[in-house]
Amino acid sequence: MIVEPIVEIARLQTQYSSENTEAMRRRGVLIRSTLPQALEQFRDRFRSKLGPFGSTIDFEGRDGIGRKTQAPWVRIFSRELAPSATTGFYMVIHFALDGTRCFVTVGCASTRWDSERGDLIKSSDQDIQKKVAWARATVEKAGVDHTAFGDAIDIGSPLALPRSFERATAFCQAHTVSGLTDHTLLTSIDGALSILGVIYEGYAKLEDLESSVISAIEIESVVNPVKKSAASRQGFGLEPAERRAVEVRAMEIVRTFLETSGYEV
Repeated sequence: MIVEPIVEIARLQTQYSSENTEAMRRRGVLIRSTLPQALEQFRDRFRSKLGPFGSTIDFEGRDGIGRKTQAPWVRIFSRELAPSATTGFYMVIHFALDGTRCFVTVGCASTRWDSERGDLIKSSDQDIQKKVAWARATVEKAGVDHTAFGDAIDIGSPLALPRSFERATAFCQAHTVSGLTDHTLLTSIDGALSILGVIYEGYAKLEDLESSVISAIEIESVVNPVKKSAASRQGFGLEPAERRAVEVRAMEIVRTFLETSGYEV
């Protein structure tokens, strides 16, 4: 059963502490191990909802780096398109601080890793709003039914990180934990992953980026092919002719760049 760990996590939310108390240690096991493993039992079912992006589906839970967070989460994602929680889009289960509700959501990364500071920093509200608006417009354009995911997410915390999670949520279905069943939860996750699959389709083709940014990425991917960047999304799920078109376009851009820089190609 997948509802049992969710019910226990919700109960432990009411005992929240930033310290590693017994309750928080138990919550950590449930978030990082028990719930992801319970979800993974439905890997084949969930993979089919993501279409061509389901081949790299994965499951992950986090409850804080160092000090415990008020907003633990478990996500379902593509390893290719969202390899870390600071990259791309994914489906997330969030939990209200008062233990009454959980939220099945689809959203984007709200933080990024600062290697100089060695810590997570919050993305700007403008960047988050832009990504959320793009995701909503993409799903709307595809004609996918998302009426069940119009709820507001309210974790119930005034702190910056949980609030950024809320702002990064594009679609949400809220559930009252008491009375929640496996069938209801699985149906909700199915719907969220179907929405995520549509978002991945556009995201894999860099449709969330402006043309000037795409050109710079294409140049970088050819000049420095080892470096990981948004260019790694290109070609995921594309037909051979489409992949070849991307390669040809990248070569054209590099040729133009080198010739205008005084080189003979």
